[in-house]
Amino acid sequence: MFRVTAADHTVFSYRKGDFITKSIQNYQTEDEILNTRISKGRTKSIIDSIRPILFILRILAVQGPISNTSRFSRVVFLLWRYALLSLLHLYLVHQSALVLLHLEDFWDNTSKLLRILGAAVTADIHCFQQDNLTRFFFLLDHSVNCFTPRALENFCSSLKRWSYIFSLLAILFLFLLIGTLLFVMRSMSRTSYMREHYYGLSEDDVPLFFLEFLIIFDLIFTNVLVTGIMIFAAIFYATLSIAVIHTFRNFNCILLRNLSHTNIRVEALVIQNLRLLYQQCCSLVSSLDAVFCRTISVWYALVIICVCVECTSLFTDETNELLSPSPNYVYAALQIGYLLLVFFLTSLVASQVPEEAASSVDHIHALTAPYNVNNIEFHLQVQLFVSQMTTNNIGLTGWKFFVINRGVILTILGAIISYMVIVIQMNPVAMNALGG
Repeated sequence: MFRVTAADHTVFSYRKGDFITKSIQNYQTEDEILNTRISKGRTKSIIDSIRPILFILRILAVQGPISNTSRFSRVVFLLWRYALLSLLHLYLVHQSALVLLHLEDFWDNTSKLLRILGAAVTADIHCFQQDNLTRFFFLLDHSVNCFTPRALENFCSSLKRWSYIFSLLAILFLFLLIGTLLFVMRSMSRTSYMREHYYGLSEDDVPLFFLEFLIIFDLIFTNVLVTGIMIFAAIFYATLSIAVIHTFRNFNCILLRNLSHTNIRVEALVIQNLRLLYQQCCSLVSSLDAVFCRTISVWYALVIICVCVECTSLFTDETNELLSPSPNYVYAALQIGYLLLVFFLTSLVASQVPEEAASSVDHIHALTAPYNVNNIEFHLQVQLFVSQMTTNNIGLTGWKFFVINRGVILTILGAIISYMVIVIQMNPVAMNALGG
């Protein structure tokens, strides 16, 4: 363990890969300074701040236990996961058969198949990413220990608050979706529903109670499990991305405190420690990307294809839904809405990661300019630091094909809007409905 103290009483501490930076001048009382020193050996788990999301994902059989649990709990979860994922894959086969047989409402069945496929792939990918996710939480827990006690408490409170808000909004959306579908079912006879979804079964073929069970199972399974997996997995990704963004913001605060032009002298070893701390933040991004990069590529492909399919279904009918809106139209609009919700939730949060990482370059340039040019060792460390920041393309990706930024968001939205305009222009009924 080594300790380097600069002129402004900023203390760097290195122990087993952890960097703890404290600026004594920023504290208000001696008691707070003493508590900070005592808390250097503390451990704060981020898992405690996002337990609502982890609990719901465990119910949906997506996320396994992260922390240490009993053997019985792990066995019960594995049995629950295999049972639920088996039903999900059987339902995927069933929906594929409906599409291949080209039964009633081909576009609706295709859109439903794509959503089930996206949920199944998301769940399957997370089954094989438990080790990477555990490693990410380990790195994140070590990174947040360089926060000051007040910043750490605010960070965990903010993360917990956002996790509750996200979870509540997702649950409300699921209830809205189920209510809308029940309204659709009331306006549709059992016979037509079974003809569209269960190969033309009728009350004459199977008992009535079994028919009701199939309909209720289809409603709950499709809207709770399939939609729930997509929404809560996206919320989980967005929450972890927010945690990564906060680590970069904390690093920028450390950078501003320790390289302020008011300092009399900053040693080269301080810059070297800052480089190592920045690399720790970059490792967090790489670790999170290893868990979600495949899932993100599936989500983005699903959003583009499903929205195009839903738009094709809405705007190519001879009797267009826009002329006389029906419950099916409202349900389709909700399906498009939740897909766009997943897209915006993941994209807008993930796009801030490279922006926060790039802002450190401006800080280092501005803060090191006033220093003496004769300090060769110091400026060598600064050059290495800037090279490290500019050569590494820091950001969350979609299976390493692209980095998620604002340009990617505009490109995908432009493609979707262009397709919608083309489909509407090819249908005179839709043009009349929209006043074209």
